[in-house]
Amino acid sequence: MASLRGMTNSLLFKLLASFLALIALMLSFNLFSYTFFRHTIQDEIIKNSSLNLSLASENYERQLNFVRKTALQLYFNDHVAILKNDGSDIDYMMAQQVQKDIVTLLSSDSLYLNNLVLYFPGSGLMIEKDGTVKPDQMFDKFYRSDAYDWPFWQAAFERDESFELFPAASFREVIQSSGKPNGTLFPLLIKEKGRPQVYMIAFLDADRMARAFLPPDSRFALLDADGQALYRTSAAVPAPRREETVQPQGYLKRDGSYLFYDKGGDSGLTYALAMPYANISSQISRLNLVLIGLLGAAILLSAGLSVLFSLRVNQPLKQIVDALKGRRTEGPATQIAEFEFIGERMSSLMRSHADAQLSLKQNETTLRYYAYINRLKMIRTGGEELPVSLTADKPFMAIVYEMRFGRAFAELQGAEVERAAFLHKEYIQLLFRERFADAQTFQIERTRIVTLVFLEGETSGAEVLALLEQAKRTFELDRAYGHITIGVSSIYRQAYELITAYEEAVALTERRLLGDGTQILRGPPPEERHVQLGAAEEQELYTHLRHGNEAELRRLISRHLAAMRRTEATAAAFKGFARDLADKARKTLRTMQIEPDPGMEKEAKAFEECWTYEQIEQALTDYAAGAAGMVRRKKDEAQDPVIGLALDYIARHYAEDLSLDIVADKLNMTGTYLSTYFKKKQGVNFVEYLHGYRIGKARELLAETDLLVQEIAARTGYLNANSFIRTFKRMTGVSPGEYRKSALQDGEAGKMQSGVAGALPDRVPDAPTDT
Repeated sequence: MASLRGMTNSLLFKLLASFLALIALMLSFNLFSYTFFRHTIQDEIIKNSSLNLSLASENYERQLNFVRKTALQLYFNDHVAILKNDGSDIDYMMAQQVQKDIVTLLSSDSLYLNNLVLYFPGSGLMIEKDGTVKPDQMFDKFYRSDAYDWPFWQAAFERDESFELFPAASFREVIQSSGKPNGTLFPLLIKEKGRPQVYMIAFLDADRMARAFLPPDSRFALLDADGQALYRTSAAVPAPRREETVQPQGYLKRDGSYLFYDKGGDSGLTYALAMPYANISSQISRLNLVLIGLLGAAILLSAGLSVLFSLRVNQPLKQIVDALKGRRTEGPATQIAEFEFIGERMSSLMRSHADAQLSLKQNETTLRYYAYINRLKMIRTGGEELPVSLTADKPFMAIVYEMRFGRAFAELQGAEVERAAFLHKEYIQLLFRERFADAQTFQIERTRIVTLVFLEGETSGAEVLALLEQAKRTFELDRAYGHITIGVSSIYRQAYELITAYEEAVALTERRLLGDGTQILRGPPPEERHVQLGAAEEQELYTHLRHGNEAELRRLISRHLAAMRRTEATAAAFKGFARDLADKARKTLRTMQIEPDPGMEKEAKAFEECWTYEQIEQALTDYAAGAAGMVRRKKDEAQDPVIGLALDYIARHYAEDLSLDIVADKLNMTGTYLSTYFKKKQGVNFVEYLHGYRIGKARELLAETDLLVQEIAARTGYLNANSFIRTFKRMTGVSPGEYRKSALQDGEAGKMQSGVAGALPDRVPDAPTDT
């Protein structure tokens, strides 16, 4: 009986009992969860499906109201009003303004609009996002659908409804026997009652709206007030009959599915969502698998905790042995009373020994500190060095900490650099003294701290790096206020090499890379590579600046910065490149008799406060965009509206089978007249301009992608690869393969641009906004 009582009071028995109780608790929780969820999951799935449909109907109703209000704002704006009052005359300047209004409206992704068409019956003018077009050509070439031809719309214009949503249909663009799908679209007719002077047709992207408003893989149907299907995600989706939907919302069982429905309060539309019985059964099965997995995880977790607790019991014993071997002054950290008593006795004995050793070294440590700092600064005392030498027969390392404080630090109330540097110095001293008794830390300059570490054994170097990683984690806590660069010298063995070690560590801090955190730099510095723009890239920069090509400038700068990043250029090199680019931009503006904006000087000074790659890229591209905008504003003051429409259409459709007749057709003029007018205004004929634009896009793809030459030819509008290669060589002087090879060898795109600059037209429009 006594032996049994002893076993129950033992530590092992208590641990085992605790582990078994923990495992039993976890198992009971899992069994309870399984029982509870098995009975409630079906009700939750039905409730969740009803909620999903309710949210979808709210989103559709809100979207239709939003589109209606936005379209009506365009319908009644001043530009449209002027065209309505023009009668049979066509004001192309005002038509261009209306087209820009349409493009601006379509740039909002939240509208889910594919296109917006205004038709003026008095003049027969139809305006859409790409320009003006004849009504019959609009619905025969650019938006062809079997269900919606031009006679359909003529009949729809005669009906009384002022806001009418038609069933979604597939539209495609058909030009010269080739077709390109426009997607599945909802046609939406908006007009005034009576005999309006303008009709508006909005094309809503039905598939995009479904992806945005519905859960993935939903079986959804949209019905009008008469029960006619306007849209289905699948032809097999069942739809509720009109007599089945007496209530505003609910669900019913039919054809092996739960069929949820909800009626829109404003539009009168009915929204339906189908969920097969099999889906609900599969979700219950998945829940069973999850719960079984949780049960297995609980068992594994319990076993793991058992091992962990056992190790915690064994760890204090190991610490006691390690402390006795290593003559540490502290015993094990534990909450077990027996181990704590042994640790206290052991710590008392070893602390007495350590105090005796410390008192012997205290005076020597203080004197050695001043000897180190005098040696680093080459200070002589009374004409001779202090009579204290460096620690004999011990290799050493020099560690330099370069501190930089940012704007957030300067904004702190009472912030002082001297006080911050002192606190950092004290922390570093305490960190290294715990492991290396001879280590010395002192402040050389206002923001520079130096640590001398004397190594003990083969593993000391690794321990130094481990301590620096610990310090780095501490410094990272204050990274919002500044950063520290840590240079770690090689290991030196002679006292006269102290200055060499210090200079090596300082040189390493100057090799800091971009980043706002603490960096530890060691080893031989990498070879400094050329980071400035090459001759061809510099010519490209000047060309895009003179023409105000913001998009091209951003790509050029981002491409060059990415190349610098790949070669691990230093932060100083990035800032030097930024200053050089700002100087080039200012000189270019002055040669064009454009006085730089005063704000540009402030932006240039901000380069010095950029410490991350994202910050320097954002600051540089914004600076270049500002300069390009100044050039563009000056040039756009005299822009011809007809040429503007033609250039904009080329920029949007250069990758297609484009010709002079197609563009002339979009502008409602003959090809002969447009060719003569284009040559007169641009100084280059239409075909040369189109080739120049396409070859410019091809150069970007060759330098920045791994696409085959045939694929690049197709993407830039050339149906024949041989024709593309001949045109590329004629305009650049080299073949596409030679151009790509040169760009890859130089490590930066655009090295072969010099042969192309003269072949490009004087003005290449920016890439259009993706609508």
